[in-house]
Amino acid sequence: LREAAVEATAFRPWKKRPETIRGFSRGPFPHLRNLPRPRATRYRRNVPELAPQEIRTFFITAVTANRRRLFQTDANATLLLNLMNDDRAKGRYQLHAFVLMPDHIHLLLTPAPDVSIEKAVQFIKGGFSFRLRSKFPVWEKSFTLRRIEDSRDFKTHRDYIHANPVRAHLAANPEDFPFSSVHPSRTTDPTPAHLQV
Repeated sequence: LREAAVEATAFRPWKKRPETIRGFSRGPFPHLRNLPRPRATRYRRNVPELAPQEIRTFFITAVTANRRRLFQTDANATLLLNLMNDDRAKGRYQLHAFVLMPDHIHLLLTPAPDVSIEKAVQFIKGGFSFRLRSKFPVWEKSFTLRRIEDSRDFKTHRDYIHANPVRAHLAANPEDFPFSSVHPSRTTDPTPAHLQV
């Protein structure tokens, strides 16, 4: 029986295979050779470096799905504020100004050096959707952003954010609106050094 097995495979000698083929390890155990290697060693992507922090402060607008007035409810607005405070505590981004309108939000933020602006917005939108646990879509898929160019641009957008509730007739004065960074009870991160007057 053993000789028959040798004869049957004699025309097909074993070839020495490379140690790795297409990311799979081929060790001494054939039944384990198709197990994938850890992701960190499997993918060797060249991740481009993010832009310098001096040009990474953005004005962000995100709109709720179908313009649902989610933040007209104090509980929902407080939920989002708590989320953003948690993210700030984790060092994911700095929040310089914000306002939560009934169906959209405006933010003035700077992502952390190792966080892209898309990832920062994902923390906010995805985190809020997870905490809200709504059966319906929460946000529009996209968001708008504008890079802040200088100190004057920063001040213009910050003033726009704070005046938003007044223009929408939600408050007589910017300081009266409870879900805005200009309200006395709210805290924000300081203006980036390169944007200070």
